[in-house]
Order: sequence, then structure tokens, then C-alpha cells
Amino acid sequence: MMKRGSYFYIATPFFIPLHAAPQDNSRWSARGLKNLLIECGFDESSIRSSQWGNRGAAQRNLEREWPPKHIPETDDLTNDPDFPITSWALAQKI
Repeated sequence: MMKRGSYFYIATPFFIPLHAAPQDNSRWSARGLKNLLIECGFDESSIRSSQWGNRGAAQRNLEREWPPKHIPETDDLTNDPDFPITSWALAQKI
């Protein structure tokens, strides 16, 4: 149903640490999303997938009222690959 050249984007929550054995594909990890898109007919070379997470960002969202009144500019939002919060994938219809 997609026109050639168009893009498909998906993002999912992923709030459980990885436990690859040998891969973690049953929950929506970056690799699991990539596998899903391949099964849906996207060419593997057109798919980019990754995960992002940050323990401090997760703790702030769980411990304080939402939305936060003030987020310090000094917050470190560096990706922590051992603490994924979201997985995403982008694929182009070739």
C-alpha cells in the first residue's frame, strides 16, 4: 500500500534490559523490529533500526510529577545501550 520511495517509521517502548540468547527478538528490540520489517517485505538494506535509553531520564519520569516543571540544561541524555527505553526502525519502500 506504500508508494515506492516512501518511508515507514515505527517506534515502540522497550523498558526491559536486553537478554540476548542468542538474540532478543520476541520483544520489540531494534533487531526484532528489523526482522518484522524484513518479514513484511522491506529490503534489509533499506532498514535502519536502533534503540535509545537513559537511566536518568527514566528515573525522572517515574519519580516526579509529569510534566516536569524544570529540566536542568545539564542533564546528561547520552544513550545508554544497556538501558533501552525505546526501539525504532525506519524502512524505505524500494
